[in-house]
Amino acid sequence: MQLSITSARAFIEESISKDGLTIEDVMLEYPAVLSFRYLWHQVKDQTGLQEFGHQVLKGAYIHHDSLFVESRISSPAMAIQVETLLALGVKKIVYIGIAGSISPELSIGDVVVSTGAINETGTGICYGYDLKTVIPPDQDFTRYIHGRLKSRGLEPRLAVHWATDAPYQETRDKVNEYRKMGAACVEMEGAGLFAVARRYVIPAAAVFVISDELKETGWIQGWGDPNFKDAMSNLTGAMIHLSRDL
Repeated sequence: MQLSITSARAFIEESISKDGLTIEDVMLEYPAVLSFRYLWHQVKDQTGLQEFGHQVLKGAYIHHDSLFVESRISSPAMAIQVETLLALGVKKIVYIGIAGSISPELSIGDVVVSTGAINETGTGICYGYDLKTVIPPDQDFTRYIHGRLKSRGLEPRLAVHWATDAPYQETRDKVNEYRKMGAACVEMEGAGLFAVARRYVIPAAAVFVISDELKETGWIQGWGDPNFKDAMSNLTGAMIHLSRDL
């Protein structure tokens, strides 16, 4: 794959040069936990986190030498965010987000650790992955996160997921097709995370709380479901505890 003419590093260097800073002045050699909006509120409500002031990275928190950052929505935005974090020196990333179940074995409030994103995103294509091919995470890091979450009392499932750019175009035919391909759930950010991380050979993993269910009879939304809220709180608490070991 050819090198890009543009880069996050070059953008950062230009942005901070007016303040007399170099890239070395803003480097962050921390692991990072990216949190989807719903879980981000849980992160900020947890005790022990300190707001982290930085010239480039805004609104982040730090705990046990790990960064906690609110993630962007969709694979294109996730890819830009991950490119920026990697340019700043971040060495590994865990993403905690939400996903819709397309499997009868997954219900609202269940937790899934992704073993790969079946690509239905333009971002995946730009990073060299064809449509309907699997973009894998770092398997060793994924197994580590899965095992550590189990040690904290969670019951995460290991499963492939479907990554889409169009959440309001999840048709019955698509659900059946991606289910047959092995996907257990669908979400929007994993392809961007995995594609960029693999491009730079950086460990990345993704964990999802099931927020809704796509069934033949329709769409079951669980945003207010106690199981969903409890799972978000439990996952966030576990990741904050595990941040010392990332």
